[in-house]
Amino acid sequence: MFFHLLSLQVFPQMATVWRRLAPRGVVTSSKEPLVGGTSGVAKSVAAEEHRCGLLCKVSSLATTSTLHQNRSAHGLVKQHQRAITCVIKAQSSDFQLNEVDANGDIAFLQRVPKARWQKVDKNQTFLIEDDSTEHFDNPGKSFSPRTMNYGKYVRKMGNVPERTPLLHFNVFRDNHSLSAVTNRLNYETKIQSDAIAFSSSVGGSFGCITQQGTAVGVSGELLPHASRHYNIHPLVFDPRRMHPLEDLPKLHRPHRGNFFRVLLRCVHGTPESIEDALQRLASDGFVNYFDVSRFTIASNHTHEIAALAATGDYFRAVSYATQALAERMPFHSTHFSAYLNASDKQSATVALAAWATSAKKHKLDGPNVRFLQALSSVRDFSADSQELRDVWMLHPHAVSMEFSGAEFVWNAMVSQRLLNHGMRVVVGDLVHADAQGNPISASGDEFPTYLASMRPGNESSVRLVVSEEDALRFRMSDVVLPTPYPCVTSQGPKKLFPTVRGASRDDFVQFAASHRLGYLFEDNEDRVDVDGWHQQQRRVANHEYRSVVVKPERLLFRTIRDPNSFTSLKSDLFMMQERLPLHMVSELDERRIREPSTFNVSEAFAERMVNLRKDNRFIGDQSVVVTGFLPRGTDVPVMLREAFDVRHATFSDLLEPTW
Repeated sequence: MFFHLLSLQVFPQMATVWRRLAPRGVVTSSKEPLVGGTSGVAKSVAAEEHRCGLLCKVSSLATTSTLHQNRSAHGLVKQHQRAITCVIKAQSSDFQLNEVDANGDIAFLQRVPKARWQKVDKNQTFLIEDDSTEHFDNPGKSFSPRTMNYGKYVRKMGNVPERTPLLHFNVFRDNHSLSAVTNRLNYETKIQSDAIAFSSSVGGSFGCITQQGTAVGVSGELLPHASRHYNIHPLVFDPRRMHPLEDLPKLHRPHRGNFFRVLLRCVHGTPESIEDALQRLASDGFVNYFDVSRFTIASNHTHEIAALAATGDYFRAVSYATQALAERMPFHSTHFSAYLNASDKQSATVALAAWATSAKKHKLDGPNVRFLQALSSVRDFSADSQELRDVWMLHPHAVSMEFSGAEFVWNAMVSQRLLNHGMRVVVGDLVHADAQGNPISASGDEFPTYLASMRPGNESSVRLVVSEEDALRFRMSDVVLPTPYPCVTSQGPKKLFPTVRGASRDDFVQFAASHRLGYLFEDNEDRVDVDGWHQQQRRVANHEYRSVVVKPERLLFRTIRDPNSFTSLKSDLFMMQERLPLHMVSELDERRIREPSTFNVSEAFAERMVNLRKDNRFIGDQSVVVTGFLPRGTDVPVMLREAFDVRHATFSDLLEPTW
């Protein structure tokens, strides 16, 4: 069957090569660490996408009329036109997202409040003689006061009203991940991560992202003390309003999606070809894969590490997780090299302890510090060591990695379904329908969700296509597949599965088992931390089914001739500094586009773009600004890969998973 071909050739089992199997402790694979950052070469993540199951594009799939014609051995339509190459994320303002809440309101930065301080002491002064030649016995000798310090100031903390303890706020973050934001809140204001709630971000952290958040027991005066008011990578908290506890369910409703503004640089193509590619994207949509940012582009993907932990090999799971941490930041890479080159177990333990101490001193995120501290105290390094299992459960992304296995399986099953049946609805497909059984795509909703749930009381449901006549009523944007997120017990929520060849429940189970992800369909109560699983289940509560094909809404674009790549976009903070209103989203906001000029970018950035052009083929002289709306859970880079051959100028954020 074609399923076995896909399983063996496209998703091979992890081949692991070991080095220095000394009794010094945890070791890693022999792959050279990929330290994240920027370079003079724009990186393509096509190989990583292939490993994570992102195989198909709508433009290359067989349609109804060409399903049995012009198809290659792997079910893809033969393409004679090379994809348009572009470069994204050359600087953080090239990638901008604004969260759209459940009511359809868009999160904009409306104020930039500064932290307030309160003076608690008077100025301290001392007396200085006016004339040093006069003797102190002279009763007329004069002295003048000099200020030694201006007193002591403390942060103005404010008070939390008893009846309204919930704080709703907006946050603007420039190249800050959510974990970095919560870590800064902790060490700057002592606000614990459990007191802050954000919606999950998509597309990585290297960008200008404005989103909403909720804090419990935090005053509006305290939050701005965690802001970072710098011209480079600022972080701004904008407190909005206090709410009573009864409003917590309303504030925690899942957001609808994101408005995005993306600047594509060095686009290799004519304005006509670029327009044609984007118009086809708007009309046909794209395959709604989970992006590689969910799995990282490190030497070992998150679902591969989760597979090791699921089979009880905590030795290699902790090994790969430690290497992934080192690849994420140059700071960790230095300590990891010292640990890796340790001559014996005792030296390795000392290196790990020094690593944890240095990480704590530099105010890095607490969960990783605790993970390193626990790892330095391990004595039993056998594969099924209970000590290593406890260390694994201390990893901040341990449970999230195991849930990423479901997203990997979903990607693979979507590819299998599309390769078998193309872009047409067939009998046995699962479709997203409203309460009357009508297609969701015909509802005319301004902000479609493309996510379905079988929970009672929902206005929509999922059902099987039972006949050819029934199939003709639906579009590919109505077709969904279940996301096989694991449950604490095998008696968890029952999900419908399609009955089409290659994507049935048996195919899901068989593929998961072949990649050591069988825990997705098993009883996991004895193997995982239940609290961590409950937290992840809340995160994916409305993601039980996911649309196979999604169309961007309000997709607009502008092509600019820019041989030197000097165009730039204004962020929300930049617009506020120019005192421009932030409310135009129904059309392409020309005010945000800075025309090509040497004054738009730094000298270092200009030199970097020159080096990038020298070292990369198919680099064009066009810049393209693309704006639009994408539903919750959909990634902008996945949309862009449909129309372009995307190269990443900065990929450090792809080394840290985003959930």
